[in-house]
Amino acid sequence: TLLPAQNATGNWIKIVQRVPVRVTLQADEVKAHPLRVGLSMEVEVDVSKQDGQMLAQAPRTQAIAQTAVFDNLQKDADQLVDRIISANLGRPVQSGRASG
Repeated sequence: TLLPAQNATGNWIKIVQRVPVRVTLQADEVKAHPLRVGLSMEVEVDVSKQDGQMLAQAPRTQAIAQTAVFDNLQKDADQLVDRIISANLGRPVQSGRASG
């Protein structure tokens, strides 16, 4: 077969299970209906009109929205690892990663 089985028991494949896309949402719509982590959606795409510019020809140069919510995750994880290693060695240890 051209594509490998997705799992050993069900032997099924969904070719278009996940497709990366760029979606722009209207700010007033997001304010009225905020997105929550873990939401799913069902989408229908009309590809009948193909005379426009291809997405690859119009790359976005800057993100229009950003979040800092994950900025400290690596630092916190490194500090936890240092504490666990220190507890097991019986002496203070700092990997150097947690200080950044």
